[in-house]
Amino acid sequence: MINEVLEVLTPDLRRQVGAYIEAHRLEPEHLLRIDVILALLRINSPEALGAAEKLAGRPITKCPPCLPPWPPTPVRPPQGQRTVTKVARNPCLPTTPAFQRFRLVRLGLTREQLRARGVTTRDLRLWTRAGHVEFT
Repeated sequence: MINEVLEVLTPDLRRQVGAYIEAHRLEPEHLLRIDVILALLRINSPEALGAAEKLAGRPITKCPPCLPPWPPTPVRPPQGQRTVTKVARNPCLPTTPAFQRFRLVRLGLTREQLRARGVTTRDLRLWTRAGHVEFT
């Protein structure tokens, strides 16, 4: 089966795939079609990519990296707006709607952002006065 796969390749690609197999000490009798495709992708030339697409039977696209950059960029608060710097434990009873609204309060959010999430102005006033939420 592997011979059928290698026959599709040009002599130069066949030589490069053979060098890859030897360099990684793979056993030729246990190779599968996917092993050759991965070797072609590691070769990373336009000719190798075309051969890998032909062997896979579908186009191969490059995906964006799945991990975000580290460290994450800090979020800057809007200029001139005060943000939440302290959030205490939820003081509201679990059976009240205020309990659910308090769960929306997060560090770094502004009053406008909290209002957009559904927290009322009265909630913010009462929680600030009681010391459960602090703004800078």
